[in-house]
Amino acid sequence: MPTYSVSLAARPLRVSPETVLRWTETGRLPADRAPDGSRSVDGVALAAFAQERAAGTHPLPPRVAPTSVRNSFAGSSPPYGSTRWRPG
Repeated sequence: MPTYSVSLAARPLRVSPETVLRWTETGRLPADRAPDGSRSVDGVALAAFAQERAAGTHPLPPRVAPTSVRNSFAGSSPPYGSTRWRPG
């Protein structure tokens, strides 16, 4: 079975790549690390993890925000009522 990058593994799990990265760092989802530091997830392990998540074995923790961390930074979107973002 092929291996998947963190970004590609996130797609069938319907989560962000950041979530998959956290799962690999905590050992919830096994991954191999390449010499350049990138991670790859084995397809068999990804399929098993997806089936376990579908069965409710690996649900998202209740304290996880419904949006990605990158969307919570101030200034990441235009102010309300503005059609164009202006820094500052």
